[in-house]
Amino acid sequence: MRPADPSRRVLIAQLGLAGAALAAWPMTSWGVPRSWLAADDEVIPFTDVPATFHSPPDGDAHFAVSRAPVPTLDAARWRLEIDEPGEPLRSLTLADLERRPRVECTAVFECGGNSATALHNLVGQATWTGVSLRDLLRDLHPRADARIAVFFGADAPRTGAGGRPVPFARPLAIDEAMKLDAMLAYGMNGRPLPPRHGFPLRLLVPGWYGVANVKWLTRLALRPARCHGVPPSAGPAMERQAGGRRVCAEPWVSRQRVKSVIARVTRGRDGRVTSRGVAWSDGTPVARVDVQVDGGAWQPALLETPASRFGWTCFSVRSDLGPGDHRVVSRASDCAGRTQPAHLDLRRTYWEDCAQFARTIKVPPRRA
Repeated sequence: MRPADPSRRVLIAQLGLAGAALAAWPMTSWGVPRSWLAADDEVIPFTDVPATFHSPPDGDAHFAVSRAPVPTLDAARWRLEIDEPGEPLRSLTLADLERRPRVECTAVFECGGNSATALHNLVGQATWTGVSLRDLLRDLHPRADARIAVFFGADAPRTGAGGRPVPFARPLAIDEAMKLDAMLAYGMNGRPLPPRHGFPLRLLVPGWYGVANVKWLTRLALRPARCHGVPPSAGPAMERQAGGRRVCAEPWVSRQRVKSVIARVTRGRDGRVTSRGVAWSDGTPVARVDVQVDGGAWQPALLETPASRFGWTCFSVRSDLGPGDHRVVSRASDCAGRTQPAHLDLRRTYWEDCAQFARTIKVPPRRA
């Protein structure tokens, strides 16, 4: 007789995705197929989860990164200031925004600094509710020379001259904003935004890395060009391989690169081992995921239909594995022909780590 599915805390540790929405309980509410949780399946433990692993807070498994203490904002007194040179200062209340047509999007976004060091746990999927940024910008009637929208948060991760706090800010080209499915979000999974996720309002750019999704919005500045003091990049230059030579490029850390992670391995009654995981991208459909076991041939995985264009694509593949230690790795490709690389040897920063992530497991002998 096989043991029942493990407790939530044990299950999260076996998943190895500390802050991912995959670690939520029940996982089916976060876009994971029910087949992942078959009660008679034996969970095969990962051996790459460190002893220092911590599960996410109960009730909120979606990761959040803050560069400064989480601000405390009063929704009744909060305003989004609209700042444009030569124009009177305007402002919108939360009620003003909630009266506008409501939009909703289920989207995955990932921290730009997510990496194997963090078990690639800084990624999550949620359903966001708010107002269309495209429609709001159109209704604001920016000046003809406006080129950049700069989104300022209430958090101040660094100080400037004289020790004055400098709020976090992120620019977005207005012509690009008009093409995106971006929104100003005030809801997450059917509830108001939790404080650590940007209450009362945040920017959400589906398909872009988390750094683009400014939390605790307080000001929207419309400018002819990028503002002084707003960094043009989220990190230093990096080198990449291009046509057999090294090229240096400034990483804007914007659109997510196609990526996949093995998240759960189980053994069924028939003795076969199933490796399951998720793949995501910038909204370009995931075309295929291949899985390799112990350095052997790549096997095509079965793909599930994502919840939305920007949701993650769940995948699975079955293998015959005997008792002992094994190495399992996935490789995703999108419909634009981009494939998750085996490594990023030329990368000089920790941004945009989309390299294949090998997992190690230990398959126990089967019970008689």
